[in-house]
Amino acid sequence: MTREEAARSLNISLTSTNKLIGECNGLLREFNLEIKQNMLRGTGSQFFYFYFNFYWNNHAKGTALRKLVISDHGFKAYAKEKLGSQLSIIQNDQISLWLSLLSNKHELIQTYFSKQRASMLFLEVKVTPLYQALTNYFKQNWIFLDHDLVEYYSYLTFIFLNTHNIISYPVTEINSLFKHSKCQQLLEQITTILTNSYNFNNDFNALRSSLYFTINKLLLLDGYYYSNNILNLEAKKEASQPFEEKVIAEILNIPLAQSFKLDPYKLQAIRDNLKMMIYPHKNMKRRCISIGVVSQLPIATRYAYITEIQNILSKGHNISVNDYLEQAHYDLVIADFNLQDLASFKAPILYLDDLEVPNNVKLLEDAVSKLESEMYQPLLLN
Repeated sequence: MTREEAARSLNISLTSTNKLIGECNGLLREFNLEIKQNMLRGTGSQFFYFYFNFYWNNHAKGTALRKLVISDHGFKAYAKEKLGSQLSIIQNDQISLWLSLLSNKHELIQTYFSKQRASMLFLEVKVTPLYQALTNYFKQNWIFLDHDLVEYYSYLTFIFLNTHNIISYPVTEINSLFKHSKCQQLLEQITTILTNSYNFNNDFNALRSSLYFTINKLLLLDGYYYSNNILNLEAKKEASQPFEEKVIAEILNIPLAQSFKLDPYKLQAIRDNLKMMIYPHKNMKRRCISIGVVSQLPIATRYAYITEIQNILSKGHNISVNDYLEQAHYDLVIADFNLQDLASFKAPILYLDDLEVPNNVKLLEDAVSKLESEMYQPLLLN
């Protein structure tokens, strides 16, 4: 469609059409795409990554999927039989959308994108077991493709599977290693920093999986697309504590991460993703903050007061709150009165007379957050 045809279709002037295209290109720049000579220009992986996110995150996703998705093209059965993966409903919907986009744009791939495949990344990916498994899938299920297109479709889908959690994470990782991939090295270093700071227990595999697909998305693709669900979690990102900020800063200072010279939007995407990953584990920091409570309240009320402090802090901190004992060690002492006798305490003292006062709760949160931040032990040497 020419610009004149687009103007007529939209019922706007050519000047307005040119302005609109300019605005679109501003949005597409992050994805390394551009509307030029009446076509969307860029690499095939970027083209399909953008359109996958565009349709998947669309407000009218259900309608879009019904219009685009023909079927799962036999992938669910193939994944179970050959890739050791039982796809969930969401995973099956995602791969179905991806494959339907490839199918719908077959002519475009054939005439334009497939000519771009002679890259170093493509050549290295070709030797991986996952790529080989994908070529077998396309040969069996997409018999209308010639040899070159089977290879290119397999390459595009390899990128997709390594940036979206579709098939089993361990299967994806172990069968996708290629010569110059930096993902595994960066994954190990980030994991080391995170496990030095948090006790993930049974959530370690979920953390590693999330890191793997996020790192690959940032290394293999351009553009970061916020879904509606992520936008609804802005409050969680904003609620990060000084301790989390230090963890994230150390991750971004890993020499390998620094060597990529990432654009500002990618750095921000990393920060956002790390905040999301860390958020459920904020109360699982390895260092426990010990708090002693000195109170003039009667015993029943005092223990209710201690429990309330524990409840307030346990959502975001690893803390232990107990009635004050002189022989015990505390990182923080909380008192509901102010006497000179407390001046001899070695631990810092926080005076709180009423937890119903919002500002007192904030003082409590800030004091514990400050202690955690001061206790953070970086691993990177200066």
